[in-house]
Parts: sequence; C-alpha cells; structure tokens
Amino acid sequence: MLYRQQNKTGNHSKIIYESLPSDDPKQRKPDITLAKEELDWEPKIKLEDGLVKTIGYFKGLLSSGLDEEVMSESYGKER
Repeated sequence: MLYRQQNKTGNHSKIIYESLPSDDPKQRKPDITLAKEELDWEPKIKLEDGLVKTIGYFKGLLSSGLDEEVMSESYGKER
C-alpha cells in the first residue's frame, strides 16, 4: 500500500521500519463478509480511485494553508 501511495504522490521518502505499537491492528484488510451478508453492503470505490481522492483531499488541505503541525496533531503522526 505504501508503494502505491508513493507512486501516486511522487513522494519516494526513505521507508523506516519500526516495531509496531501494542494496539496496532494485525489485519490490514478487514473481512467485510458480515457487512455484505447482513447489510447488503460492499465498497463502491476501488482502491486506486480511493487513493487518488484521499491524496487530493490532503493536498487540498495543505494548499489551503493548513499548517503541517495541525495536520500532524490531527492525524497523530509527526512529519
């Protein structure tokens, strides 16, 4: 997923691998079978399209003058 994001943004920062926090989810691709069966729900946006929309959203926030410190506080990561 990270490599897809890097390709979409053109950002090829060095990847640093660290130990996961104890509360980190172990499964990155949730099983949506129950939602499909009980709610007749399934994703409507493909992964690649979702990445493009998400990247565009955050680029818009940054270009609108949103301070990077606010971004890191809001999303829990330092830059």
